[in-house]
Amino acid sequence: MSRVLRRAGGALAAAAVAFAAGACTADDADDSTTPAQEEPVAPVEPVDPPETDDVPAADEEAAEVPVILVDDEVLLPATIFPAGTYTFVVEQEGQEPHLLSIEGPGVSSSTSEVAPGASPEQLTVTLEPGTYELWSSVDGDRGESAEVVIEVE
Repeated sequence: MSRVLRRAGGALAAAAVAFAAGACTADDADDSTTPAQEEPVAPVEPVDPPETDDVPAADEEAAEVPVILVDDEVLLPATIFPAGTYTFVVEQEGQEPHLLSIEGPGVSSSTSEVAPGASPEQLTVTLEPGTYELWSSVDGDRGESAEVVIEVE
């Protein structure tokens, strides 16, 4: 390839970069007397996204998860959750008062007893990755209680 063709190819490439960057206006493109200047284009290095933690910061509100207790069921909207802080809002729709308990990695907690038709109880916990068991019982004993298992990723 001749030196003239290489130079013309380089000038066209530089003009295309300048045009794409917004440095070239319609008036500049029509002006054939202005020689194009070749400037080296610095390579762009990839940037890693900042690392984030799925657990909300202390000043952030916990995500609310509605929980419905029926005498023989614990109803949740999902059984897989990302790690984080959650407030389980527990309502009783069964015939007897129940409470909700949760147990898993670093967590063992229960609500107060929730009577049918009473105001919901709340249970706020921070869940790390792992398997957690939630159960509903009349007296806190797991014996014949309704259970559900959730996974935290």
